[in-house]
Amino acid sequence: IKIMKKTLLTTIIFISSASFFSGCANSTPNADKKLAKENNLDFTEEIEKLSEKLQNLDDKGLPEQIQKENKKHEKNLKKLNKLLQEKIEAKTGELTQLLEHVGQYVIITKIDTQGRLIYCSDAFCEKTKFEKNKILGLIHPLFQTKKVDMSDLSSLGGNEIYETKIQNTNIEGETYWLNVKITPILGVHNKVSGYLAICTDITEEM
Repeated sequence: IKIMKKTLLTTIIFISSASFFSGCANSTPNADKKLAKENNLDFTEEIEKLSEKLQNLDDKGLPEQIQKENKKHEKNLKKLNKLLQEKIEAKTGELTQLLEHVGQYVIITKIDTQGRLIYCSDAFCEKTKFEKNKILGLIHPLFQTKKVDMSDLSSLGGNEIYETKIQNTNIEGETYWLNVKITPILGVHNKVSGYLAICTDITEEM
């Protein structure tokens, strides 16, 4: 406790002195006191009062005050955390709705680093005729049919895009052409955590 008192007192004096000398950086030694009083930078009286309060604290008083401050900060942090969580959930909900809406018209798939399909849009299922609950978790059709090789993606940087045109056939025998664009998804420390593939039907152009 004595060490804590001494540390607090030393800190107060150090900060106060730093503020004083910062305000008087361009003054001469003889003008320091006058300049300090004119700019309300003389903390001598305040330091003496704080010093007296610290000296009067008993061994139990200081820990109790610290505990009260800690509880106050913990309460504020919990409120802030709750607020941030609510905002994150709200934004996540908005993005999910947006993705679902776009996914009705755009062929979008998300692939992990092993080539497994972990997300596919409704438009993807409509074009390929795959059922979503049966295709998720399996190797992406692009890699199954050797239309794209995983080695083509492993060298991609964060802003690079792999693009190709492929001819494919869905499970009902319908043939179509797609323009495929694949870009890496970066996770922690900018490490590739997967890939996002966006396909455009270009059958009429071919």
